[in-house]
Amino acid sequence: MSVAYRGTPDGKRLQACCCQKPMPRGAIKADLSKQAPNTSYGPRRWYVDQNRNCQDCGKQFAWTAKKQQHWFEVLKIPIYVHALRCPACSRKVREIVVSQLRVPKEDYRSEGRFLEEFELAVGLERTHFQESTS
Repeated sequence: MSVAYRGTPDGKRLQACCCQKPMPRGAIKADLSKQAPNTSYGPRRWYVDQNRNCQDCGKQFAWTAKKQQHWFEVLKIPIYVHALRCPACSRKVREIVVSQLRVPKEDYRSEGRFLEEFELAVGLERTHFQESTS
């Protein structure tokens, strides 16, 4: 009896046969050529709707397969990133960031709010990054 090692042609055929799960019903097939390069265990071969809990408000929301496809194939977001916030909370965070970009920094400095707003934005980004990588 011979052993099929992972790096050999027999091992690759065996792995392809045994490790491939069938695509779930209702899933969207991924275009691997459009995903960002990754060093993960493997690319996402399909996208399925997922129910997630928002890190800010705690409400459950659906992260749809179509939205995942947009994130990973159009926006080229790394495949190991997940949605952390519901659409309403994501919108609030984006509005804060966009408002900071629109208002001249002199206005913040004159009112003494620049450091507070900057620390808030940096804190939100750190929290988002830490939770998305864990």
